[in-house]
Amino acid sequence: MSRTVGTVSRGIRAPIIRQGDDLAQIVTDAVLEAARAEGYGILHIALLAGQEKLRPRPQGKSEWYPYESPYEKLLAGALEKVGLHPLPQVPVGYRRLDLALRDETHPECRLDIEVDGENHRDAWGRRKSDDVWRTLELNAAGWKVIRFWTFEIRDNLKGCTGLIQRKWESMLSHAKCKG
Repeated sequence: MSRTVGTVSRGIRAPIIRQGDDLAQIVTDAVLEAARAEGYGILHIALLAGQEKLRPRPQGKSEWYPYESPYEKLLAGALEKVGLHPLPQVPVGYRRLDLALRDETHPECRLDIEVDGENHRDAWGRRKSDDVWRTLELNAAGWKVIRFWTFEIRDNLKGCTGLIQRKWESMLSHAKCKG
């Protein structure tokens, strides 16, 4: 009797993970590299690119409008002071980005800046899986994602601003070298 049914299984190679490593970044990099190398897509890109309606915003404007938290507003103000112009609450698919940097002359340069408070932690104090999945989806759609806890912005605003500025300059420099 010959075999007529089977399963094809694929694995993704990733580096050895050690305590303290950024698991979300390692998984993101490994999945995206495998997708690029093997020429297959990620099904959830369709959700990001789709025409799903955005989740409705709560009625009424907060005191931080158009930002959703005082830390987003604080970080955006600091970025403006160093010459960057973050856009608040940018819709991407069915999500909204806390802050976004885009460059019209280099559309491939897209940086999502997420500001995560206590509601972004699970019961063990780790980043919620939805945030990890969100990063994967956005990376697959061509966005670079950088995340900060609110305490990082509160305690080291200058350091957070500098990190964003360096990341953005690196992205633009890389894009200019390509084009």
